Amino acid sequence: MKTKLEIIEETASYYNNLNRSVSPGETRCYYTHPEDNTKHCALGRCMTEDALNMVMANNNTKALQSLEEKYNDIDSLLREEYRGHSCEFWKDIQEFHDDSANWNDEGLTEKGLNKKQELLFKYAS
Repeated sequence: MKTKLEIIEETASYYNNLNRSVSPGETRCYYTHPEDNTKHCALGRCMTEDALNMVMANNNTKALQSLEEKYNDIDSLLREEYRGHSCEFWKDIQEFHDDSANWNDEGLTEKGLNKKQELLFKYAS
């Protein structure tokens, strides 16, 4: 199982403005981008293919809390190495991904670096 700190670092190093699952001019994120299924949101990148297909068939933009309510727990949607973390943690990771001010075409902006540090501090224990 990946630790929270590993997932934060992985998320920070993986994304930039060009590969986030957000359509230009839109503020919402998609678990899988409707026009490019190689782009996923922070949670979608960690989900099983079956879970992504199920979410896509229902509503590709449901809030994380709605997913937890509908499917009883987030772990059942995630690949094994990402299981074992709270919905609150995944909400923080998703909000980190969703805020366009955190990203530029190369990776993290200064604001994004600060947010990453906040998350690392919050989940260090």
